[in-house]
Amino acid sequence: MALRRFTEKPSRVSVWMSEQRMAFARAAEEKAVKYLCRRGYVVLARNYRCRQGEIDIVAMDNDTYVIVEVRARKNWSLGHPLETITPQKQRRLKMATLYFLSERNLNDVPVRFDVISVTGTSSLEIEHLKDAFEAQ
Repeated sequence: MALRRFTEKPSRVSVWMSEQRMAFARAAEEKAVKYLCRRGYVVLARNYRCRQGEIDIVAMDNDTYVIVEVRARKNWSLGHPLETITPQKQRRLKMATLYFLSERNLNDVPVRFDVISVTGTSSLEIEHLKDAFEAQ
């Protein structure tokens, strides 16, 4: 019996929940992009991926490259979204950023790491933390 349990396909409910979470994450990221554009940022890339990690949004704020990590939560039951940026996540973001910049031959450019938290269900609220952690 136990073996059969592990070999069964996931139920439609679990697949739907996964799709629902992905849709929520996409909506949160879209809201973050619109927020940044309204404030004069120029979005250069979204969902940049490399071996070192993923960058949600790469934008320009005047002459500064801004690496934006988007954190989305429907509520704060698991803590504030900004609290979820661990030192390991920061290292991965920094490594992915170095790769992104080196691919484009961008040396010695100003870089800033921001975090945008998106919370709520029907109306999403945004909180933008500039310079969330050090670039070094």
